[in-house]
Amino acid sequence: RGGLRDRRRLFITGAPGSNKTGLALFMAINYLMTGCAVAIFATDEDADSLSIRIGQMLGYEREALESPDHCDHERSKKELAEKLAKYPLILVDGDENEDASIDDVAEALIQLANGRPSVLVVDSIQRARTATTDGAIDNKTRADDVVKALKRASAKGPLVIATSEANRGHYANQRNRNEGLASSKESGSI
Repeated sequence: RGGLRDRRRLFITGAPGSNKTGLALFMAINYLMTGCAVAIFATDEDADSLSIRIGQMLGYEREALESPDHCDHERSKKELAEKLAKYPLILVDGDENEDASIDDVAEALIQLANGRPSVLVVDSIQRARTATTDGAIDNKTRADDVVKALKRASAKGPLVIATSEANRGHYANQRNRNEGLASSKESGSI
């Protein structure tokens, strides 16, 4: 019936290396290409790496985007930047922009969208920041705070797609199961 609806949250959970970020980006780029405004708040991977992944999804050769020694590196990077500039896309590197928070990125997305459908991608719950995560007393409280910020963001209109780490122990049999904080259930609110 038309795919995912706005004002909702979708959590992509998995073990390290299970391609959570790849799936979230794939969904985001598909929405972007259909005219939705998209914001990607990258806290697990730097913006340059995400740009390379996006470029691959748009048909660019990974080596050309990644390696400065590649003969098409400069041309490919320039073409990709020009192509992405034509779309309503915000890409925030949480490591480079230490003041960025989910609330800030969501607000910028809502302004950019200007009433049209929008998608906020947060990669990942464990590392994303809100206005109050720095004061969290433990990982569970921090995760609760991040999920509350995601709920606030989705209530304003965007579809929110967030990745969440689940350690490999989460998949073990019941007797050997590790219910550590990285089991995607850090927060009952997830």
